[in-house]
This record gives sequence, structure tokens and C-alpha cells, in this order.
Amino acid sequence: MPPKYRTLPKLADWKEDYCDPQSRMFNKFCMLYKVDPPTMDRLRDDMQQDFTMAAICDLLSCNDQKISDAGAQIWLLFDLFQALQAWKKQRAQQVNLQKKHTSFQKRSPFLEGLEDIRAKAAANLYESVCHMLASRLVCTVNVLPTKLEQYFGKNLTQHGIDLDLKRMKAEYLDRVEANKFRLIFIKKKAYMLPWWDDKSDVTTDTAIKLELADTTHAHERTPDKSGFTARNEAFCVLGMSSQFYVAPHGPQPSGRQHYHSSYLSGENVLCAGSIVLEKGAVTYLSNKSGHYQPTPTHILHCLNALAANGLAHDDITIEVCLGNAPNITFPTVAAFKKWLAAGPSFNERATDIALSNIEMQKQSKARTHYWLQRHVKKIGE
Repeated sequence: MPPKYRTLPKLADWKEDYCDPQSRMFNKFCMLYKVDPPTMDRLRDDMQQDFTMAAICDLLSCNDQKISDAGAQIWLLFDLFQALQAWKKQRAQQVNLQKKHTSFQKRSPFLEGLEDIRAKAAANLYESVCHMLASRLVCTVNVLPTKLEQYFGKNLTQHGIDLDLKRMKAEYLDRVEANKFRLIFIKKKAYMLPWWDDKSDVTTDTAIKLELADTTHAHERTPDKSGFTARNEAFCVLGMSSQFYVAPHGPQPSGRQHYHSSYLSGENVLCAGSIVLEKGAVTYLSNKSGHYQPTPTHILHCLNALAANGLAHDDITIEVCLGNAPNITFPTVAAFKKWLAAGPSFNERATDIALSNIEMQKQSKARTHYWLQRHVKKIGE
């Protein structure tokens, strides 16, 4: 069965499909189930707290502006892909909480009905976006994740390959250990587990409570602060599924080091750099990373991930690392985006990123093969 949308829907049409609180579909729903006016107002308030859906609408409004750059069109499709994935995950978490915890606050049955309509609309749009991306990247939907990593992610650089795969300096964390450094987003705030507290193990102690995210601890435990320019600046990584990890670099008991590559075991990332968090809010972002050396364009992935969780605002300082050239600092997101728009087209950016990733991937595979051969030979002896 072909996907519902052959092209991205107009924002007005999408609002009808997903039953926006101001749409005719919402009014029809309320009339059908005889929802009284006070309950309608509460439903509207609840639905307007869906920041991820708001981010999806913002992206579709960009499409209404008739983007001419082919690279920007693909980038927009990828942003939609990420936002829709985030919405699906949040929806699944909400359903699981309802099933597992009887003490969890019960939601209005009307709101559940509206969420079901939204879930169907989101699934249709997600399927369509996947097919559009596969068509643009000349691949099947099955291999789309690999293509997306090539075009939008960032592979380890030669520096990262040398440290991780040649000199074996990096300590790669398993998923359980890495998850204790993940940011959790709740009601427009970022939270983290208190991993800096040595009194208990945050990976196993279920009684430990989340705390508003603050990079004070990550900054203080970092031995080398020479590259930091912002107060309480700490290292961060954004994975391909838009998950943020925030923790200090530095030596570990194993004798190895924590780097940007540690949290995802050297896999591709959407961005790596540094961040400042104060009382759950983001005030600073950069793309400073020797292991990945993301382009300035990759910072957009961080901004889009924050928008999908309700943390987007203009008052974020952006520092752009340009390799050997002096860093450029922008006082607002708008200033950064204006500078980015004046540069090469997104088509050129996407092509350059893909070519760089493919070359680094070859070197990474060659180095991994070398170590495997040595390991097999040692076992044979």
C-alpha cells in the first residue's frame, strides 16, 4: 500500500489531519462525543503542551515557503524524520506509563481519543517522509538508516580513529553505563541523573531522583579546560536518535579516557561539542570536538532536538569551531542561522559531509579489520 502523502502536506491540511486544537476536525470530534465547552478548553490547553508536534508544524510551515535548494529540502525531510521519531517515542512512553503505573495520573478519555488520531496521522506522515528520503537518497527504505548516517551524521575523524582504534585510548561505555549521562526532557526543562554523586550507583538505584540539568559538575571534573570559553562549559554528544549525553572528559580507573566517542562506542553522531546548562535550560552550544569535528551545519541538529523537547529559544550563545581558523561566537540563534544561510548551499554541505564520512568509514573499517586479524592470529598462537 503506497504512503498517504506523495509530497509534504500543507500546514493547514496537516492541522486538519492531526486534529489541531483550532481545526475543524477538533470541533467535529467534540461535537461527536458531546464534549462540553470547559472540557474543550482543557483539551486545547493539554494539546498545546505538545512541543514536539509544534516543532513538526514549524517544519511544515518552512516547506510552505517553497524551498528551492535541493540540499535544504532533504535537510528539512530529515528534520521531520527526527521530530516524528521523537513524537512516536514520547507517545510510546506515555502509553507504557499508563499501563505499568496505576498511580500515574489518568488522562481524559477524550484526550486519549485525540492522541489516537494524532498517532495515526504521525504514522502516516512518518511513512511518507521515509519514502521521500529514500527516493532523494536513491536507496530503499531498508537501508535508509545507513544513508542518513552518511549524509547527516558525522563519522570519527582521522584524529578519532588514531586515538580510539589505533592507540586504543578511548573507553567505550555499554548502553547501561552511557544512559546515566543522558539528558531527560520534561516540561521544557532538561534533567539528569546525579552521576557525580559517588554514594550510590545511578545505573541500578531506582530511588534516585532526577535533578535539573546543570553542567557545573561536568565542567569541574574535566582536567583540561584550555579549550573552554564559556562558564561551566561541558562536553556533549547528540546521537543519531537525537539523544543527548553530557559528561566530562578525562582519565578513568581503567587507564583509558572518556572522549566524545565513548558514549556511542565510536558510532556516527548528529553532533558533538560542548554545552552549558543552567537550571535545566540551555544557554550555550558549540561544535568543538577533535574526535568528530562536526561542521557548523551539524549544530542545527542540536537546535532541532531542543525544539522538539520545548527547549528552543533565541537566547542561546553559539560558538562555531572552524578548524584552524579562529572560532566565531554568535550571541543568538538567529544570528547564527543568518550567518549559516549566507554560506554554501545545503546541497554542497550535504555532499561534502557524505564524501568525508564515506572516506573516514573506509579507514575506520580498515583499522577495525587490522585489529581483528591481530586478535585472531594471537588466539591461533
